[in-house]
Amino acid sequence: MNNKEQEALKKETEEGKLEKEKIKFLIRNILSQRENIFLKEQDIQLYLAMKLIDSNIFDNVFVEYRVPVELLNGYAWSNDNKVDVDIVLEKDGLYLPIEIKYKTKETEVNALLFGQHNCNIVLTKDGAETNSTYYVWKDVKRNEVLSSTFNNVINGITIFITNDNTYLSGPGVNTQYFPFCFRDGNSIRSIVWNDAPQEKLIKFPNFSLDNDYLICWEELEHLDFKLLLL
Repeated sequence: MNNKEQEALKKETEEGKLEKEKIKFLIRNILSQRENIFLKEQDIQLYLAMKLIDSNIFDNVFVEYRVPVELLNGYAWSNDNKVDVDIVLEKDGLYLPIEIKYKTKETEVNALLFGQHNCNIVLTKDGAETNSTYYVWKDVKRNEVLSSTFNNVINGITIFITNDNTYLSGPGVNTQYFPFCFRDGNSIRSIVWNDAPQEKLIKFPNFSLDNDYLICWEELEHLDFKLLLL
């Protein structure tokens, strides 16, 4: 984001016009300027939080914002005893939560370590797509629950970044998570498993979303990663 664009967004914020789509635009620009590979999820969290602070747009930028589960209306995961939101933005008494998920395939990348370029690092495979996909949607739902529980919370943004094209192509039709997979162009509102055993539903219950979410992948070309903003 150049200085002119940043000033325009800041002016809109001061005029009370800041909306979820405008913050998506800001996040998209911040991530597109990243030159070094993200090594883990916390790397994205801290990088994004610092850039959001530096933008001078928000009154506050919180990291690991804790919310007791018992305060949340209709929260389906009774085994969770707390919620720590990755980032929360505050402006003029309104709050917007941001959740981040980062999943990689096993691949060797060049990283910047202690100021030295081209250090070879192996990113490991991050778990099965089945549960990882569910957890992204759980973050989306949690943002909706925060918005419905607290009057001054705007429905937030979930960021998903991956270099694993398995998420984009989607699984076979008989796969458990096929109904809510991230195949480009899908529109998702219900998170309902295909023939999941009862014991799985205890930890991973089915649920409905309050809104429709269109899967529209974007390129982080210089990092060779894909970005999904929900």
